[in-house]
Amino acid sequence: MGRAEGFAQSNGPIISFWDGFTSGLGYLVVLMVVAFFRELLGFGTLFGYRVLPEGFISWTIMLMAPSAFFMLAIFIWVAKGLMLRKEAK
Repeated sequence: MGRAEGFAQSNGPIISFWDGFTSGLGYLVVLMVVAFFRELLGFGTLFGYRVLPEGFISWTIMLMAPSAFFMLAIFIWVAKGLMLRKEAK
């Protein structure tokens, strides 16, 4: 919020709206990726439909709140690795 407010003070309303909108979309993508993997590994389902076999042993840690932090750390790690690999080329 502080970054968005600082950006809006230095720029016009149209570009500030666009900045806020695209920042929100980026946040949405991160939340959806984290939720996707937590549901898949925690319950074996996606959107309530079973996708992993019946014998799948769920990862109990994925059902707990701290797993979101683990997933976020892994997401950032992968994203940074892809950016560094792209810069090296």
